[in-house]
Amino acid sequence: MDHVLKALDKAGYEAVSTLRFGADEYDSDLVQERLRTIGIAVAILLVMMAAEILILRSIFKIQIKDQKILKFMGMSTKLIGKINYMEMRRYSITAIIVVAVVMNVVGIFVPALRAMLYYYEWPGYLAYFMYNYVAAMVMVAAFNHLLKGKVSE
Repeated sequence: MDHVLKALDKAGYEAVSTLRFGADEYDSDLVQERLRTIGIAVAILLVMMAAEILILRSIFKIQIKDQKILKFMGMSTKLIGKINYMEMRRYSITAIIVVAVVMNVVGIFVPALRAMLYYYEWPGYLAYFMYNYVAAMVMVAAFNHLLKGKVSE
């Protein structure tokens, strides 16, 4: 590394070794701060997941009467379940795309959001999509299980 730095210096460039300026000591305060940040992020994610579950549960409870009417008209519970999956799949994908587009458009005008979105790449968007999609599908499965008991009454 010293040889490369000398060669760059002779060529007229100013070079600095990041190895020499790196942290060589353990900073427990910095580690604690980062662990606290991770803990807060996980807590926020859990609260958002609980809110999402409560909202979806409320929407599904409203639909129970509609499901009973479909069952009364002769539709099978299995077909009603498939309809629920298709509806939620469509709503989820639409909502996820709209939120991603709106966040990026608003990020153009809000510097703090722009700085945050700077670090998002396609794997981040894919993780966001998968988290919301899986949560919605789990809720549909739970609703369809609940529906089997309610509709057959």
